[in-house]
Amino acid sequence: MSKNFLHRLPPIAADFSGACSTLVDWNVEVLLLSPGSCGKVVSQVDESRLNVNFLETEFNDLDIARGINDLLVDEINNARNKEKKLVILGTPVTAFLGIDYKIIEENVENCITIPMNGFHTYKYGVSKTLFIVGKQILDLGNRVADHINIVGYTPLNLASLDLLNEHIKILEALGFKSSVIGRQGSSFGETLNWVVSEEGIELARWMEDQYKIPYIVGLPVGRQSTYKWLNELEKILNKDVTEIKKNYIANITNNICFNKKVVVIGEQFISNEIATCLKEDFGCKLIESIPYNDEIKIEKAAKWADICICDSIYKPFFLNSKVKFIQVPYIALSGKYNKSNCKLLGNEGYKYLLRYLK
Repeated sequence: MSKNFLHRLPPIAADFSGACSTLVDWNVEVLLLSPGSCGKVVSQVDESRLNVNFLETEFNDLDIARGINDLLVDEINNARNKEKKLVILGTPVTAFLGIDYKIIEENVENCITIPMNGFHTYKYGVSKTLFIVGKQILDLGNRVADHINIVGYTPLNLASLDLLNEHIKILEALGFKSSVIGRQGSSFGETLNWVVSEEGIELARWMEDQYKIPYIVGLPVGRQSTYKWLNELEKILNKDVTEIKKNYIANITNNICFNKKVVVIGEQFISNEIATCLKEDFGCKLIESIPYNDEIKIEKAAKWADICICDSIYKPFFLNSKVKFIQVPYIALSGKYNKSNCKLLGNEGYKYLLRYLK
């Protein structure tokens, strides 16, 4: 076993951080049930956006001894904005205490409770929050024509919404507006759900079943994946995308990394999309995708990889190798201070990767 094994990577963002990150896009008030400390994890470490507001409870051992459920109900009713839907999130301490969420729902008006416990990753928090809140808030009577919902976005995995700009402009050119689900309040687009992470799939499936809204899944990294994405849009939206597709015609670039051994480390959904781009746009054949937390495989990759596509937090694993790094930030792991202008989708993504692969 390596002497450096299991001491480099920080814990990934927890489920309640994922829930908070998701709820920023919804017109709701957010409350963390916590002794008063979990909110700092979200605001000071995980959340990369400024001015993210949420409420947080405070209680101590004496409060717990007196009966925490009644205390929480009183504190919530006194502090909340009753004009907005209130989403109440659990944390590790409330899970240990066995907080009764049914009592809270019965005694707090217009609220949704989501019993997070801090032992799942942010991905669970994002998925469950989207599904639970979406089911209760999205209103069938507020469907918007010619509007496409972006489902599953959070900066914890996609760093910045700017990543999607090129494709949002394509949608606009086809005559469709788009927005992250929740930003229109109870309104939502009736045209299509574009699911940009696996966390958005559960809600998209429910919306297809309930509202007959189709969905597509994928982050089209590079040219060929965007070409395929356009083909999907053409079938569902009944729009002619022939001229747009000319900008994304498959053309493997001189097999510039044909013999290069490439490792992609990070969130699996995005890693798979990057690997597809490397194969179809650049002719890469020797590619391995490694989960973000598999330190054994990462240490082994340091001995054979020529190119590593990952967050900069993984650089200590490769101190003694000559690997070339291509940075793709993973905010859920490295935190809010890992800034990068990396853009992976479409032609912008193709050019970004090409610059480093040459």
